[in-house]
Amino acid sequence: MLTTGFLDGLNPCAFAVLLFFIAFLFTIRRTAFSIWAMGLVYVAAIYLAYFLIGLGLMQAVLFAGEHHLMARIGSWLVIVLGLVNVKDYFFPQLPIHLRIPTIAHGTIQDWLRRATYPAAAIGGFLAGLCAFPCSGGIYVAIVGLLAARTTYWQGAGYLGLYNLMFVAPLLLILAGVGNRRVMHRIRLVEQSSRRWVRLVTGLAMIGIGAVILIWFVCGAENGWKEAKESGPKGTKRTVGKVAGRGGGCRRRCGAGGTEPLANGDLFQPATPLPQR
Repeated sequence: MLTTGFLDGLNPCAFAVLLFFIAFLFTIRRTAFSIWAMGLVYVAAIYLAYFLIGLGLMQAVLFAGEHHLMARIGSWLVIVLGLVNVKDYFFPQLPIHLRIPTIAHGTIQDWLRRATYPAAAIGGFLAGLCAFPCSGGIYVAIVGLLAARTTYWQGAGYLGLYNLMFVAPLLLILAGVGNRRVMHRIRLVEQSSRRWVRLVTGLAMIGIGAVILIWFVCGAENGWKEAKESGPKGTKRTVGKVAGRGGGCRRRCGAGGTEPLANGDLFQPATPLPQR
């Protein structure tokens, strides 16, 4: 999960906005400490936005009760978004791109140009919300798996760790802002390797989506079906539910028959019990 969160954080959408913000702060001659502080506020706001999105998705999944269905949908969404990234490498002129909408991009930049801590928080929060379509498929699949395999509070803890790894690439970029030349070189590398980043992240998304779909979702569903359809060794399942425990079962099944399990399923012994 931690590796998946880091790969999900290799997001050109969030990279471009952070690099723009840092370059703008250099332009208006802010100190290195001020740039670090505002950058941390910006990254923390992205973390908060993604974490709240994850909690909302988990609440929706738990309310709907279709845990594996959400993980399956998220897996296919990851694969589709990965194919879009691969398409952007080979055929960038074709429509449909994973990027922050132009209108939202302008709004975020307007907030960041104010160069205050509250503006950095608002700009980061908006960037987190608007960057979700770029790589949200992985997040949806992870939330579906957490909802199916953990309690709510355990899932919230895992989401916190996942999102910490999600913003780790941004923190690594922020660590290099003390030197203007280093920052300028990072920005040049980001611009020149943007297509390669999309190709690598696209292939990684396809691989992650396939692993989640085949290994976790389908494997868990098959195991659940087998456990539901098979009973203890040496028994076969009798269709129906127990109307009531103890005497209710004996009244319905007879004096020498079956014993109810905790979940109410009836299992008929293969060899009849001796009559007394």
